Amino acid sequence: MATASKEEMLQWLTVSESARTMLKRVVERQQPSIAALPPLHRVALHGGHVLEVAGPSGSGKSEIMLQAIVSCILPKEWRGHKLGGSEKPAVFFDLNCHFDMMRLVKLLHSRVREALGQRISMEELSGRAVPAWSLSMGVDCLDELLATSLKRFYHKRCFNSFGFLVALKTIRPFLKDVEMEHGSSPQLLIIDSVGAFYWLDRSVRSAPSDKGRKTLSLHSVSEAVVRELSQLVLTFPTLLILATKTIIHGDTTKEYTNQVGSSYIDRNQQDEMLLSARSSVSTARNRKQGQSHREYMPAAWQGFVTHRLLVQGPFDSGKEGMFFTAKWDLPPSEREDRFIISNSGIELASGRS
Repeated sequence: MATASKEEMLQWLTVSESARTMLKRVVERQQPSIAALPPLHRVALHGGHVLEVAGPSGSGKSEIMLQAIVSCILPKEWRGHKLGGSEKPAVFFDLNCHFDMMRLVKLLHSRVREALGQRISMEELSGRAVPAWSLSMGVDCLDELLATSLKRFYHKRCFNSFGFLVALKTIRPFLKDVEMEHGSSPQLLIIDSVGAFYWLDRSVRSAPSDKGRKTLSLHSVSEAVVRELSQLVLTFPTLLILATKTIIHGDTTKEYTNQVGSSYIDRNQQDEMLLSARSSVSTARNRKQGQSHREYMPAAWQGFVTHRLLVQGPFDSGKEGMFFTAKWDLPPSEREDRFIISNSGIELASGRS
């Protein structure tokens, strides 16, 4: 018995990593995963966080998602030109099949143009003439830059919850290969939209199961999805999960609930405080402003989310044109930002509520 205890102690004391490696791992996880671009600039997001961008259809969720992808896959520097990207792989789960590849390419062009300090119209990008801003680095060099950046982007389309679950269960070896290919682990995993199959799954009766096995239902599938995502975050500590969700307007008594559910990630104390911050303060604020939302995702997903951004719009401001609003629901914030969506991306509006 004493011998066994001694062996266990020696095994526990065995060095699994150096102090330098440990500090590097901890520091990398605490570093922001994406650039502080509007409307995500109010909160520092890093590995292990799960951000839910919720809003009605057409409220700018897809643009926020594309902007995050551009910041992730662009290099930090390219042949002497600072681009400010993370130069990390990004994985995109397309659940509603609305992904616009051409829009992503145009945003990449715009980001490079902005980094070079040149101002031209987006029409030049589709014209036959070579844009003046591309001459500073060369046309061939520009094409190589875009091709290299897009190689870090991985698009996976799923048509039902089971296909999504299968993709999650088989993606870890794939991400390991991606890590070896690019020399860095994936930094961004996007789900668009996490509630795409909710009503379809809800309309189907729970499938019967064998004795002793868990009944297959909407909630059990949701729990399985959360488990797989949690394992991904444990395997890749720098991974940030960003999910979009279309909100449902309804009775104010059925707004975002306080169902926390089970947490599958061992987060730090700050994240636990953010989860517990889902309180009546947010509910009272929404009632006061007339923003009534119904939370329809299962408790397992609600407990998995660490951050939530509510977006609304578009609204007509008259001479200034259309604008959108963004407010953090988790962690709670009274500050509301206005932003506009142009051909070159998202910008903060001059006015702010």
